[in-house]
Amino acid sequence: FPPENNQKPTGINENGPCYAQDGWAAGHIMGTVSGSDDHQSQPGKAGGGLTAVLVDELTREAVFTAIRNRRTYATTGDRIILGFNINGHQMGSVLPMVDQVKISITAIGTETIKLLEVMKYDPTFGKWEVVLKMKPNRREVGFEEVLPNVNPALYYVRLEQEGLTNGRVVRAWSSPIWVGLGEDRDQS
Repeated sequence: FPPENNQKPTGINENGPCYAQDGWAAGHIMGTVSGSDDHQSQPGKAGGGLTAVLVDELTREAVFTAIRNRRTYATTGDRIILGFNINGHQMGSVLPMVDQVKISITAIGTETIKLLEVMKYDPTFGKWEVVLKMKPNRREVGFEEVLPNVNPALYYVRLEQEGLTNGRVVRAWSSPIWVGLGEDRDQS
């Protein structure tokens, strides 16, 4: 809650589900975004959060369609390039259930990428796990991996690169891909 009577903020987080992972685990079909919120009227300035939107053409309509379809990923401010798909479908997709997934990832960091992970949430067991983990130690990464998929699940990519921006670790997160979950949702 906001401070009352001109009190200073405490900086203490409230208990509760507060993170994107909590929303995804609760069944929300939502993409990943980031923003700087620095109140200095300098959007896109290094060190503030950035949202990347995957579009085929640079038009207002294409940008908003991509955001609605969760074709987005977030960074802590550096202009990292991140591509993620499963069975040829881009991040943000909702796919029918399949017994295996072909995960494809492309990443280009602004510095050396030191960690890349594929996270999986299986609602049958209610747990998150790292299903792929790499320490590439290079700026460009590209690979494909086929994994079994026994239960409905969602997958997303997160990475961390060398160095700091404004004293913060530099990271990027993809929007998830849902496999066997949320098929009843409007996909437009």
